[in-house]
Formats: sequence, C-alpha cells, structure tokens
Amino acid sequence: MVFEDDRNELYDDWWTMVTGNAPIRRSSLAPGTCFSNVILPLVGSSSPFWTVLLETVYYETCHASLLMDTFLYCVFSYLGLEPRAVSDVHVNPTITIIDLKCTRMFVGLDGWVPALKNMYLDSAVNVVDFAQLTLLEQVKLV
Repeated sequence: MVFEDDRNELYDDWWTMVTGNAPIRRSSLAPGTCFSNVILPLVGSSSPFWTVLLETVYYETCHASLLMDTFLYCVFSYLGLEPRAVSDVHVNPTITIIDLKCTRMFVGLDGWVPALKNMYLDSAVNVVDFAQLTLLEQVKLV
C-alpha cells in the first residue's frame, strides 16, 4: 500500500493487518517507480466496502459478507482477538455512543443521552471518546 502524502494517520496500521505489509509513502520511492496495480478508493458510502453495511436492513438476521468477513478476520488476527459468538446477543444491549470530540461535534448529545436512558430503561447507555482509547480497546469495545 502506497500513500500519496507523507501524513501519518492513526489507522495506518490497519493496512498492515489487511495486506501483511506496512504502508509506505510515495516520497520514499525512487523517482520513476512504476506500479503494477493501482486502486483508487471511492469515498464514503460509494465505496463497495461500506455499501455492504448500508444494504443490510436491521431486522434481517445476520448473514455472511465475503468482503466484511475477510476484513474482520484480518483485524482480529492482527490484534490477537477471538470474535464474539453469534449467539452472544442480549435482550437489552448496551448502547454506546462514540463521541469523536477532536474531529466531529455530536449535536445535542446532552439531550440524547437522557432520552435514550428513558427510552431503553434496561440498557446501559455509555458515551465514549475514541481518542482516549487504543486501537485494541476500540475494537474490543465495538
């Protein structure tokens, strides 16, 4: 995986999980380097990776998705984690709101939390700032 810019990002290690190699920066390549395969990513919901999430209706039972299953296998293997059993479903699940304080503003969060607690009395409602967690802690939480 070759990145066009020299900006290191928090999730660059995820490419190591998926490809088995650390990403490199174009500036570290010799001038005139030729590429045999080039992938131009599609942004946001137009990406075929993320559309598998959008196509699933919430009331459907879980089903296999080759792209997502492969990605999850790579992430869990890289982090040394065992995936949760499909049978690990809770009648009253924990509701976790991921608040990205440094990069995105969650409008009206102070009003949403009490409303969710009143709506789902038997579920725990947590607000978590991912910036305060390691990658491993984030994956375990999700």
